[in-house]
Amino acid sequence: MKEGAAQAYTEYRGKAAIREMLADRLATFTGAPVEAGSEMILTPGSQGALFLAIAATVAAGDKVAIVQPNYFANRKLVQFFDGVICPVQLDYLGGNEHAGLDLDELEGAFKAGAKVFIFSNPSNPTGAIYSPAEIRTIADLTSKYGATIIVDQLYSRLHYTDGGPYTHLRTLAAPDNVLTIMGSSETESLSGYRLGVAFGSAAIIERMERLQAIVSLRAAGYNQSVFRTWFAEPDGLDGGAHPPASGDSRRPAGRLPL
Repeated sequence: MKEGAAQAYTEYRGKAAIREMLADRLATFTGAPVEAGSEMILTPGSQGALFLAIAATVAAGDKVAIVQPNYFANRKLVQFFDGVICPVQLDYLGGNEHAGLDLDELEGAFKAGAKVFIFSNPSNPTGAIYSPAEIRTIADLTSKYGATIIVDQLYSRLHYTDGGPYTHLRTLAAPDNVLTIMGSSETESLSGYRLGVAFGSAAIIERMERLQAIVSLRAAGYNQSVFRTWFAEPDGLDGGAHPPASGDSRRPAGRLPL
């Protein structure tokens, strides 16, 4: 309120001061550095980030590996851009020690020509947490085949204490090969502000900014101020700034599959 109209027209990527603040917090949370100027963009919700990320990496005829089941928009967006879906099955009933991703099928998708892999961790809709071994294998396979990973970590602050550890993909994958999407809609119940953030590959972020400048200009300037309290909640509230330690197979509340 005090800053007034100066907030209305920020940079297309989002206000620099807010990105710099979030870069430090997200680096602490995920365990890998984030360069605020070139490796981050604020978006109209994590859905906006997902749209921009897929638009920036998928062209007509491109093969894209997508986990099944997973968030319905992943499939719909790839189809919208005339990409070819290579399904990778998730055996989410197999146990709590892993998410159940068919890693052989994932490698098969890469061998068949898939250059992008999209998944969510924790999984939407199953709630399963990918094990450190699964995340390590995903990182190794994408590096081996030169693929790009888009990982939706919208629920990464919403976890339980009776499962295995949570591993951030960006601590293991090549920096130029991974884009992480997060936001304050679910764990923090701020969906009405339409705030998302994508961080990672500078080349992908550049393409996302060019498209955002056309379709929406920016995340709403006044709403961006809400990010000042993100990862800085009062003591005692769940979902603080510390890295999540565990998860189980229960589905987190929020976005539902189609």
